[in-house]
Amino acid sequence: PRRLTLTLPMLTSAGRLIVMALGKSKAAVMQEAVERADSSLPVSLVLQRSRQALILLDEDAGAWL
Repeated sequence: PRRLTLTLPMLTSAGRLIVMALGKSKAAVMQEAVERADSSLPVSLVLQRSRQALILLDEDAGAWL
């Protein structure tokens, strides 16, 4: 299989970032990513630095927000 690695600078240089998270296992991660400015989670770092972000969560993934 081929792999594609996107670095933090590459992701944050995008005009629009779309993050999708599904399921109960993502609830704590998304809460930290959205609510904690000091989070070191990769998704949080990308969201903090992006120009425009759209976050799509199902009910389970957004349950803690």
